Amino acid sequence: MMKRAKAASFPLSQPSAGPLTPPSSSTATVIDVEEVGGSRLQSAVASALPVLHRSSGGFAQTFGLDYRIALMAIGLDSMLFATTTFSMGLLLPLAFMAGLVFSLITYKAQKKWYGDDSESALIKALIVGLLTAIPVGIPALLYIPSGVLGGLKMLRGK
Repeated sequence: MMKRAKAASFPLSQPSAGPLTPPSSSTATVIDVEEVGGSRLQSAVASALPVLHRSSGGFAQTFGLDYRIALMAIGLDSMLFATTTFSMGLLLPLAFMAGLVFSLITYKAQKKWYGDDSESALIKALIVGLLTAIPVGIPALLYIPSGVLGGLKMLRGK
């Protein structure tokens, strides 16, 4: 005669405060092991575990820019650096406005063309916009490697 397994309860899922916060058993939905069998139990338990780490999608996805954005950043940065230098800083507000507009363009392009999620695209857009608004020619050294990574990713077919 087979013994019947005792019922055990596992928390399913709940909204957590952040990606590293484990679910609290006080408000979690509970399932009964006797009611769920086989692979359904495994998927129920797997969905109960908190998401601790998300795959980054590789080096190129993490640090790359779409090659069109990188080329545009080099051109825009060169133009803003030249105009700010020749105007002796009088056109510095123009550089800040251009950096703001370019941040919006970068955000949209990274989401649509490069396949970044919203958070990654926003971080990259803010970095590119800030570097563009600073009237120095050095940021082009950062755009070129990022654009090369983006071009390689495009050639590989995502």
